[in-house]
Amino acid sequence: RSKEYDIGVIDRAESYGNISVQITEASWLVEYKGRSLKGFAVRIMFLLVGGTRKLRSFSTAAAAAAAQPYLLTLPTEVAKSLRIGSSKGWVAVTDLQNSKLRLTNLFNPCASSPTTITLPPLDGCYRGSVARVSKVSLSASPNQRDCVVAAKLFAPLVSLCRPGDSEWTHIETPNTFFRSVLMHSMRDQKFYLYSSDRAPTDLIKTCSDFPPVSPYRRFFFSDIPKTTQDLYQSSLFRTQYLVESPSGDSFIVIWCKAGGKMEKETSRLMCETKGFMVFKQDHGKKLCSYTQDIGDLCIFLGKNESFCVSATKYPGLNPNSVYFEGSETGFGFYDLSSNTTVLWLSSSWVHNSAFADQLNVNDMFRMPGSGGHLIGSWDRFGKQHKFQRLQFKNLPELTKAKRELLYSCSVSEHLVESRTTGETFLVKWFRKATPKCLSKMKTRGVMVFKLDEQGKAVYTRDIGELNIFISKSEAFCLPAGSIPSNFVELLDFDEMTNVCLDGYFIGPGNFTSMAPYFIPPQK
Repeated sequence: RSKEYDIGVIDRAESYGNISVQITEASWLVEYKGRSLKGFAVRIMFLLVGGTRKLRSFSTAAAAAAAQPYLLTLPTEVAKSLRIGSSKGWVAVTDLQNSKLRLTNLFNPCASSPTTITLPPLDGCYRGSVARVSKVSLSASPNQRDCVVAAKLFAPLVSLCRPGDSEWTHIETPNTFFRSVLMHSMRDQKFYLYSSDRAPTDLIKTCSDFPPVSPYRRFFFSDIPKTTQDLYQSSLFRTQYLVESPSGDSFIVIWCKAGGKMEKETSRLMCETKGFMVFKQDHGKKLCSYTQDIGDLCIFLGKNESFCVSATKYPGLNPNSVYFEGSETGFGFYDLSSNTTVLWLSSSWVHNSAFADQLNVNDMFRMPGSGGHLIGSWDRFGKQHKFQRLQFKNLPELTKAKRELLYSCSVSEHLVESRTTGETFLVKWFRKATPKCLSKMKTRGVMVFKLDEQGKAVYTRDIGELNIFISKSEAFCLPAGSIPSNFVELLDFDEMTNVCLDGYFIGPGNFTSMAPYFIPPQK
């Protein structure tokens, strides 16, 4: 359903696609593609909400059947927004048309009263342009007076505010924390930035009105078994997370993934979870020691602020485990003591959940004119057509040498749409003949402009969790998933290279191809 989701207790035996639910005398019994999953409804709700403080569990079938389903109708401003993540049981969403950020507890079935809070806009926060929010962390529930919202941007910035403030307070960070983890520490009462690189640990200049923002100091990894080292080295994708337990212990968790196959239902690349590496910070010995025993704790990783709970307080959870969720990995948990993965749902189900809405783009053919100042649009029946004149905004300041280099280049314009976010980009590709071979072209630069319905083309170095693919075929845009994002991938007969937009570097391009075509996923 487009705006209404049944994400709560099911009070009778029903079938939802590949999922069938039955209530027995002893417990829930859920079957997914023929596999029995006890306690599934409770566990999946806890993970997707990402910060709920209690679980709805029932000791008998009668008690479960008496509960009312949790039916949710989303307001328009939430239903048409992009979900960023969650913290303390609140989901952060951003408007696709502007820079408004909202917090909502509508996805939390344990919330006493459904609430949506609108925060100040983030216009012009970074070099006069809008930087996309990548992560959000809350110091407390927005219902409490001491709540502070920290937003990590796809820029060397952390923005802070309290619900009800009229503007954000922006704090500059070193470039090494451009894409870092953001977490609030209850023990230290500060926001931590954690980068997997060996980043500087100097204090960031903060504001006295807010909790400190500080780089997290990770000690050197130690006590790593040979089999675990092999797991790390054989993994294609590795993501690091910072987690704090209720008692104040700090853990570094590395999620190891392998490249997988394409899912037929969603045309998405599914990654296989190979395992997790957990390291406990020892401030006394100044070591970060590998461990397979975190006691009765459960660590939760997903598109949320990572958190940790005690399995003793929440019956039904598997202790000493890491629960994970991702659109490319599916949903399950990893038992640290036995090094085994239990996958409950594949990536196709998670991708089609309420956390992964897809937007329909306009059903039109569109083509940029020479120079990119005009966009022509035609419907597929040839009955409607229009022209749009673009107004280029926020153009970058170039050095004289860079400006002269780009002026001497051959320029091509490419129009790209993102079906997952509804955004449209105009990419200018600058190429120049090499001195040794005038028939061979080499990339000298790329400019990306984000287009809106009013015809504004705003220069940006941030396309979020997307990658753009340009070749001799139709250009397209895909979610990055587990691979690095914010890249423009380029392919021609005599060159294959990529451009990292945030760091702005151009990769090596020595390549020859008889078929220079990037092919998008096929349904």
